[in-house]
Amino acid sequence: MATKQEIKHFTLVHGLRPHVIEKDYLLGWILAGIYHHVSLKSNWIFKGGTCIKKCYFDSCRFSEDLDFTIAEPSHLDHDFLVETFSEISEWIFKQSGLEIPKRLLSFEIFNNPRGTESCQAKVGYRGPISPRQGYRSLPRIKIDLTFDEVVLLPPVDRTIYHPYSDAPQGGISVRCYTPEEAYAEKICALGDRALPRDLYDVINLLRNDEEQPNLSVLNDSIQKKCAHRDRPVPTLTGVQSKRKSLEVPWRSMLGHQLQELPPFESYFNALPEFFNWLEGGALPSLFAIDKVATGEVVVRKPTMNLPVKRTTQSYLESIRFAAVNYLFVDLEYKQSIHRIEPYSLRRTKDGDLALHAISVTNGEHCRYEIDQIHGATIIQQSFVPRYLVELRPKIQPS
Repeated sequence: MATKQEIKHFTLVHGLRPHVIEKDYLLGWILAGIYHHVSLKSNWIFKGGTCIKKCYFDSCRFSEDLDFTIAEPSHLDHDFLVETFSEISEWIFKQSGLEIPKRLLSFEIFNNPRGTESCQAKVGYRGPISPRQGYRSLPRIKIDLTFDEVVLLPPVDRTIYHPYSDAPQGGISVRCYTPEEAYAEKICALGDRALPRDLYDVINLLRNDEEQPNLSVLNDSIQKKCAHRDRPVPTLTGVQSKRKSLEVPWRSMLGHQLQELPPFESYFNALPEFFNWLEGGALPSLFAIDKVATGEVVVRKPTMNLPVKRTTQSYLESIRFAAVNYLFVDLEYKQSIHRIEPYSLRRTKDGDLALHAISVTNGEHCRYEIDQIHGATIIQQSFVPRYLVELRPKIQPS
């Protein structure tokens, strides 16, 4: 099991509450248990916001639930689920020492709005920082299982991002939606329920330069998903008409999942660009901030995997978060404060790390040696990128 000190370190680096990090840690192990189980590994297809974060790009918000489409209808049975998750809990305990008490396994089978059975499960756990005494106060993870969701594309196997020290040897592999199908469901959800997390995830899709979906496949998937649910295809006007339902709970629903809450307007105002892109419109042509010098390479490794001091990891993670959310940073560099637009992390031919940014004071390109950075404060003020943001980490190996 990861130690309390490790969870606290991740808390410091990501700027989140300890229970959010602990839950992220537990999500990884529950996924490991599900996809180790012979009955589930080929029949449960991972999807939703946690799938997008764990399988495709880590710089998305921290999620708290697990969502699956079930290929085998007999699995939506209370006794089967209790027995199966008891086996999963025992395996997880043997592998990691994490306790998932049987008495805290809850499975509610119900008819969804389409008249088909679904299940909502709640799984309690005792992790590295959970209370040591009693069961009532233990945290829980929600798991949603649906059978009648149409699966349009063959599922893919991905290794999830699980950066904790006790990860299983060989990593955690899951069966999940393709990027096009995962994003199609998010876009449909934005047009239907219009929750803040849907807006945040969809605009992050637009800004993600690492794994762009095939637009033809994506649009076809949106059409078919909406037709299956008997819902209209989302439109710019339709989503903009739901501004209040997106804006009012923006802080309460997202604040605890993000290191710093970006201004609502910076995401809502990106909707025209998103729908234009979705319809085949070109995105603004952005180039790297400066031609990469000979022997210099862009660094895409997750922050926790970089060979730098722990305090430096914290500063770098703040800078990266700000960059992918288009937020200014006040950089404490040497003996002064520099307000910057962050763009790129690069390794020089000598093996040193350097941050490339634009100074807000004079608009000039600046280069900062990482070991001379002594602090980074995210500013809740957004900028329009002038260059390609190369600070989004790549969670899958090349």
